[in-house]
Amino acid sequence: MTSALHNDRLANVAGTSGDQLLGVVLAGGRSTRMGTDKAALPVTPQTEAAFEAAIEAAVDGHSSADIARPETLLMLAVRRIRPLVTAIAVSGRSDQQLNSLAPAGELGSPPPLGIVDPLPDLGPAMGVCESLRTARSLGLAAIIVTPVDMPDLRTEDLRHLVDAYRTGPRLIAAKFADGRPQPLVAIYPVDLIESIENLLATPHRSLYRYLQERNASLVRLRRSASRNLNRPQDLGDRVTDAG
Repeated sequence: MTSALHNDRLANVAGTSGDQLLGVVLAGGRSTRMGTDKAALPVTPQTEAAFEAAIEAAVDGHSSADIARPETLLMLAVRRIRPLVTAIAVSGRSDQQLNSLAPAGELGSPPPLGIVDPLPDLGPAMGVCESLRTARSLGLAAIIVTPVDMPDLRTEDLRHLVDAYRTGPRLIAAKFADGRPQPLVAIYPVDLIESIENLLATPHRSLYRYLQERNASLVRLRRSASRNLNRPQDLGDRVTDAG
């Protein structure tokens, strides 16, 4: 059943800028290798002691009242995409989960809409599909997706994708130094819903293969923007790099 909170957010989610795009933060992963919810982790490089304390606090379920609250990966992902889009959503999280992760307006105004996968364990293709359905229900033309665990990706990087989309609405994906299309940093028009639904019916459900078969337009981004965080060591490496 749809909650009153969800209905309120749906009514207020639209912003005033953007090219009729729904900005989607993909945050439905299990964070198994990290050992705790990546969306709640601090993005700012810290000392090793502060990093370890943040991990322990997240695991123990401490609230923002218990510890100093730096910007989290989720806050950053929402903030960087907001200037480029008409509305924002977080895929893989309910509205209630978003309130728990970032209470009291920490995700900005209007707050993002939570999108829950109707079927679990189908991977990012399910998140993309349900986000496209949400965009269509809002009367928007496309979604631009980014993962929650790429803290070095900037608004200006994403702007390159939007600029390419402006030259002609189509399937667009980022690429980095290896030249491979990045299905989780991409723009998907809503008219691709049926083809994504067909993809979900296949055994592999590979968005990477989907981009290749659809001959997606590729936009090269900075190599340093490609770093993602999967393990505690990856956050520790950011501490080392910052030092």
